[in-house]
Amino acid sequence: MALFSYSNPDGEESSYEADLGNASTRKKPRRRRRRGLSERGLALFAGVFLVIGLYGTSVLSASLPANSSEADFGSLSAIIVCLACLLVAVPIYAWLLVSRFRMEVGELEPSVPARKDEDGPEEGRAKRPAAANANADGAKPRHGWRLFWSLLILAVVCEVPWDLVTWRYQEHSGSNGSLVGALYGSTAPKPWFNLYTQNPVWALALCALVLICLRWIRRHQAPVEGEGPKTDVWLSAGTAGLLRILLLFASFLWVWMLNIGQVGTLFPTGLMMFVFVLLFYGLRYHENTMTMLAAAIGALEALAPAVGVLIVHFHNDEDGYAHSWGRYVWYAAIPLAMLGLGLSACQGLL
Repeated sequence: MALFSYSNPDGEESSYEADLGNASTRKKPRRRRRRGLSERGLALFAGVFLVIGLYGTSVLSASLPANSSEADFGSLSAIIVCLACLLVAVPIYAWLLVSRFRMEVGELEPSVPARKDEDGPEEGRAKRPAAANANADGAKPRHGWRLFWSLLILAVVCEVPWDLVTWRYQEHSGSNGSLVGALYGSTAPKPWFNLYTQNPVWALALCALVLICLRWIRRHQAPVEGEGPKTDVWLSAGTAGLLRILLLFASFLWVWMLNIGQVGTLFPTGLMMFVFVLLFYGLRYHENTMTMLAAAIGALEALAPAVGVLIVHFHNDEDGYAHSWGRYVWYAAIPLAMLGLGLSACQGLL
């Protein structure tokens, strides 16, 4: 008989030492959680910073006197803080685009919360099957067109709300004297029809199209060192490189000439988003290099985008949505927030 033996409820003899040994070898189910911010968490951060920034370009800018040089120091400081929050959101939205694009084409596996079933307790996060990106079992490859069309529709919907929410700030920024201001006219005539600036969602849609084209070029170019044999090779390595240069140059010109995401004269959010998307996607397999370079580029624009890069650094490559339609809530929330702030700032002028 072992030391400290006793009878268990079944009437069998047991002991403290035996129970201790069983407990030490018994595997208890443990729920594993990956640290960091999911896509849902990053979207929440970006949405809060975006709303704060647009509050400064709309409601706070509407409270300034006609001659902004006569405004008090507190009001101007508050607008600057709001603009900094707007810049913080830029790299976060760029990362969300890259992350969602990679999930769409199958480079990342979107995860969903695991559910308890009869086989046992929950042990972590279940993985959805990756999107088919190869012609296996007759499945057609996915190239990200669904993401592009959804962003294109969102850009059309956001255009008038963006004009309303930035019109008051454009009045005080002196932006009409720039080259694009001379080409597209003044902000004065109609708050809801401002050709000087286009909403930054156009930049996201253009970036999605650029990523689709870059993947198409990569898929049809001749194999490079380290790659296996490929089918449907149409382009040589030199031709593919030339096409990439022309594609990026043309896209850059479109963003610059159309003044996409331009806020005043100092904050080209569309161009910043374009650069961050290319950086995040091009260096997606080199996390530390990507973060350091993106933070250095963000520091060149009033330092605030570097804070957004720091937030992005804590991502965990999970979507975080319990339902697949959860992310589309933001597609409705963003234009509604813009519209509400814009109407509050431009009341009596429409």
